[in-house]
Amino acid sequence: MIQSLYQVDFITATGTLRLVDAGDLIEADIAPKVSQSAAQYAAINAPWGETVAEGGAMVTVDFSAVKNHASHAALRGYCMSHAATFPSGKTGTLRLAIDGGDTWEISDATLVSCAPMPKLPTSSFETLTAYSVTGGQMLPVTAITLYAGIPFEFILQNWEDITSNWEDL
Repeated sequence: MIQSLYQVDFITATGTLRLVDAGDLIEADIAPKVSQSAAQYAAINAPWGETVAEGGAMVTVDFSAVKNHASHAALRGYCMSHAATFPSGKTGTLRLAIDGGDTWEISDATLVSCAPMPKLPTSSFETLTAYSVTGGQMLPVTAITLYAGIPFEFILQNWEDITSNWEDL
C-alpha cells in the first residue's frame, strides 16, 4: 500500500463524489489505460496479418482505496452503504488532481464498478474498495478552461520546440 498523490473525483450533474483524497492509502499507483478498436485481417496463406485503427479510443482507470474503521460493525456498514450509493446510470467527468501537479479530466466517464469489501487478514478494521472507471478523451484542465477552441495537442507542446522555429528565422 502507498499514500495516494491523487485526489480523484467523479463529477456528475447531481454532484461530486470523492473517490480518493491525496494522502489516502491505495493498493498501487493510479495508471490510466488507453485502448481503441482495431480491425484485424489477413490474406489467405499470408504469414502475418494486419490491423487498421478504427478510432473510438477509451480511457480506463482502475484503482483500489483502503479505509480504516472504528469497529467490525462500522466496517460492514461502510461496505453496505457504499455499495447502496453507487451512482447507477450517471455519466460525468473523472477528475484526477495530482498533489502539487497538474489536474486531468476524463470526459464522458462512467463509474463501471465499485466493490467495497473487508480487507482480510488484518489487525485493524480496514476496507478495500476497488473502482473501475471508463471514459472518453483525457485532457489537462488547463487545455479545457484556459484555451477553449485551441487543439490540446498544440497546448501540450514544449515551449522550446515552438520558440526554436522563431530563432531559426
